[in-house]
Amino acid sequence: MGTSAAAVTEPTDATGPVEPDTDTPPRAEESGGRRWVIVVAVVLGFLAHAAWRIWLTQSVTTPIAHADEDRYLLSARAIAGGPGGLGNDTAAFRRMGYPLILSPIYNFTQDPFKVYDAAQIIGAVLNAICFPLAYLFGRRVLEAKRWVAFGLAFVAAALPAVAYYSEFTLTDVLFAPIGLAWLLLIHGWLAGRTTRSRAAAALGAGAVVGYAYTVHVRGLVMLGVFVGVVVVIILMQRLRWKVAAAALVTAFAVTRVDTFVQSLTADSVLRGGVEPGGRFVERLTDASKLVQTLCDAVGQYWYATVATYGLAGVGFVVAWARWRGVDPVKSPFAQRVTLATALVTVVLISFSSAMALPPDGRVSNHVYFRYIAFLMPVFVMLAGTALIGADGRRARRLIWHTTLLVGVTGFLVLARMSGREYFERFDTPEVSFLTYTFSHLAVAQVTVISMVLLCVFAALVGKARSRNIALALVGVLALNVAAMEVTNLKTIRPMSRFQYATAPLLKQDLKIGPADKIATSQWVSLGARLNHQREVYWEGITEFDHRAGELPPADATVVIGPWRSRNKDDWNGQALGWVQVVYDPNHEWALWLRPGDPRLSGGISKGNGS
Repeated sequence: MGTSAAAVTEPTDATGPVEPDTDTPPRAEESGGRRWVIVVAVVLGFLAHAAWRIWLTQSVTTPIAHADEDRYLLSARAIAGGPGGLGNDTAAFRRMGYPLILSPIYNFTQDPFKVYDAAQIIGAVLNAICFPLAYLFGRRVLEAKRWVAFGLAFVAAALPAVAYYSEFTLTDVLFAPIGLAWLLLIHGWLAGRTTRSRAAAALGAGAVVGYAYTVHVRGLVMLGVFVGVVVVIILMQRLRWKVAAAALVTAFAVTRVDTFVQSLTADSVLRGGVEPGGRFVERLTDASKLVQTLCDAVGQYWYATVATYGLAGVGFVVAWARWRGVDPVKSPFAQRVTLATALVTVVLISFSSAMALPPDGRVSNHVYFRYIAFLMPVFVMLAGTALIGADGRRARRLIWHTTLLVGVTGFLVLARMSGREYFERFDTPEVSFLTYTFSHLAVAQVTVISMVLLCVFAALVGKARSRNIALALVGVLALNVAAMEVTNLKTIRPMSRFQYATAPLLKQDLKIGPADKIATSQWVSLGARLNHQREVYWEGITEFDHRAGELPPADATVVIGPWRSRNKDDWNGQALGWVQVVYDPNHEWALWLRPGDPRLSGGISKGNGS
C-alpha cells in the first residue's frame, strides 16, 4: 500500500486541547541522501506542466466561454482604470479575486487579443502549480513513497478535469492549486511538528479559503466547510481556540478584498441574469424539484468517476471509509480530517451548483462536474495509493463499491435525461473523448469503458512492481494527453474559429477608433456584443433596445444591430439614414456608418464576412 498505518491518539486530557499527530516518525527513505534529485524532478515536472498548458492554449485564440471569460477580462480592465462592460452576472455570484490578478496586464497592452494571450499564459502557469502541490499532498497527507507520490501527482495534475480549463480565462484555472493548498494547510495545522508551524498553517488555511471566496462563489461553500471543520475539531479538543479564532478572522478579513475591489469598479461592469435566491427557495421547498436537484448533484459523482477512468470513484469510497474509521488502512487523525473536508466540500458544492444552474435545457446540467473538478487530483491520488500493492480481495472490494456507485448514479442520470434537451460538447470533454461521441451523452457506453480501464489499472498496480506501476501511470497520462488533443481538435478549435470566421475586427478591419461613438442593440447575440466590448478598449459601448422603439444616441457614429436574425428582429438602419458596411452571418449582426463617413470611400476591410 502507498500509505503507512499510524495509530490515532485520542485526547485524554479533558481540561485542554491535545495537539494531534506530532509524533509520527520520519520515513526511513527521507533520511537518505540525494534528496535533491526529487526536488529537481518536481521543478522540472512543474515546468513541463506549465509548458504543456501554454502549448494547449494555442487552440483558443479568443474567448469562447461567453460570458464568463469576457466578464473577467472586462472586470480586470475596469480595475486597471479602463472601461468596463457587460458582466452578465448577478450580484450573488460576482467575484473580483481573479480579475484582480489579470488587471496588471492592461498596464502593458490594451490590445484585446494580446491581453487574452497574456491571461492564458498566467492561467497556465498558475494552474501548473497544482503539480508540486499534489506531490506534497501525496507525501504529507497520503504518506506515499517519494516516486509513487511524484508519479501519481504528475498524472493527477494532467487530468482533463484540471488541465482543460487552463486553456481559458476562467476561475477554474485557480481552483486546483487553491483546493490543494487549502487541504495541505489544514493537514499541516493538525499534523505540524511545532507550535509555530501549526499556527502558520492555520493562518495560511484561513487566507487561502478567504481568497477562494473572492474568486468564485464555490469559495463561499469552502469557507462554510472550513468554519464547520474548525468548530467540530475545537469541540473535540483537538485545536487551541486562539489559533482557530485567528484562522477564522484571517479568512473573513481576506474575503473583504472582494468588497473593496468591487467598490473600485462601481457600476462600470453591468450585471445581468436573474438572482438565484428565488430558484434556491423553489428547489428546496418543492419536493419534486428537490429530488431532481439531488439527482443532478449525484450525477456529478457519476461524471467524476467516469471522467477519471474510475479512479475518483475509488477515491470517494476510500475517503468515506477512512472518515468513518472502517478502512483496513488505519489513517492518522489529520489525514482523516483532510479527506473528510475534501469529501464534504465535493458534496456541498455539487448540491449547491445543482440548485444554482438555470433550467436552460442542457443535458449536461444533470452531470455538471465543472465546479467539483478541482478536487479530483485528491481522490485520484487517494485511489492510486489504495490500489498500489492492494491484495486481490481489497482491490475487488474497491472496484465493486465503485461499480455500485457509478451504477446507481448513472441510473439516476439516465432517469433525468430528456430527448428534448440539447447537448453542449464543451461541458463533457472526457465523456466525448472516451466514447468518441460528440453529439450526445453516451452514459452507458462510457460507464462500461471507465470501469474496464479501472480494472486494468488495478490489475497492473496490484503487485506493486515498479515496472507495472510505471506502465499504469504512463497509460493514464497518455489518456489524459490524448483527451486534451482530441477535445481541442473536435470541440475547442472549431468553437474558437467560429468567433471571427465571418466577422471583421472593429479596429483593425473597419478602422473604428477613439473618435467614434459606438452604439449596439441589446438584441445582438451575446457573444458578438461581448467580443465588441473587448475590442473597443478606449470607452464603453452604449446599448439601446430597438425592440422597444429606442434609437441609437444622436452622437453615435457607429451602430451595430441584428441583421438577418433568426429572431426576425433586424435593425434596419437604412430607414434612419445609415449605411450598412458589413454583415456577420455567424453572429447575425450588421455594422452601420453615417452617410459621408470617409471610411465608406475605401480603406477598410470587411473581414471574412465580405
